[in-house]
Amino acid sequence: MIDEGNPVDLLYQNMFECLWVKMENLKYCFGLEAIGLNRMNARPYGYSTLDVTFWEEAGRQTIETLFLVIPGASTYNCVFGRPTLVALYGVASTVHLKMKCHNEEGEVVTIHADLNEVRRLYEIP
Repeated sequence: MIDEGNPVDLLYQNMFECLWVKMENLKYCFGLEAIGLNRMNARPYGYSTLDVTFWEEAGRQTIETLFLVIPGASTYNCVFGRPTLVALYGVASTVHLKMKCHNEEGEVVTIHADLNEVRRLYEIP
């Protein structure tokens, strides 16, 4: 999910564990609390930097992303906020389920959401 208003990138615990990264590898963060996620407050376990690749057939872009790892599960694996959009020079459209950004060659490409996955998440016929 992309949240243009979010000042950080978030990774949920269930997805973090799927990446086979050990919790001991997280760097601790003091005094932070994520408010309003899944209608609850969450104190992050810590943060980790991971390489994330965004791609379409027209090209791809890999960026180093700093994620706050938070407890719990969500229908989303992670939430990309402003730091990722800035790094990609990206513009997202929730209505169109697309994002425009630069690929590794500097060309503008469009990344499309998986419409079948969106329908499954929200049980749209």
